Amino acid sequence: MLMGTAAGSKEGFVFDATGWWWFSLNGDALLTWDSLAGVCVYSTGDAADDHGTATLELFPGGDFDRDHPVLWRHVRDADPPADGLPRLRYRVELTNMINVTTDVEEACSRWVPPGLWHGNKWQPKGYKGRPDRTGHRRRLRAQAQTPTPTPTPPTDTTPPPPPHEAVPPQDTAPPADPREETRSGSHD
Repeated sequence: MLMGTAAGSKEGFVFDATGWWWFSLNGDALLTWDSLAGVCVYSTGDAADDHGTATLELFPGGDFDRDHPVLWRHVRDADPPADGLPRLRYRVELTNMINVTTDVEEACSRWVPPGLWHGNKWQPKGYKGRPDRTGHRRRLRAQAQTPTPTPTPPTDTTPPPPPHEAVPPQDTAPPADPREETRSGSHD
């Protein structure tokens, strides 16, 4: 297990056999390995150097909530490093984390399933981007204005039982007692 924490921050993450765990004052989140399509580290320069930058890139493998209550600040839209990976991903800053880039790469090599790990990819300076705060607020307003449909109770399709005084229909009457037929003299 690897725990990374940002210097001077109350945010951090952990890798383990289940997935990638994020902890922050805004809440916690888990991205399981089976919910991801890929993982890699982006870097430019030396992450230990003030001029270098490093980020952890987590690519979703299916439905993606770009307005996730905890992780939306990490969503970025950029060209993926490999075919089949989506443009939208979570990008977590590693530069401010102590001794983390090498440790993150080692943790990814150990915990990320081999088909998901894409290694360290070099990027041009300035690649990090910023969260889409305006789009996030616009999408949340639109969601709040969309009325939530009231669920209708399920309809009971079974017919109601007959009243107690109801006489069963003739075609469902119980068969006659054969002893009655013998007494009445009826023989077939």
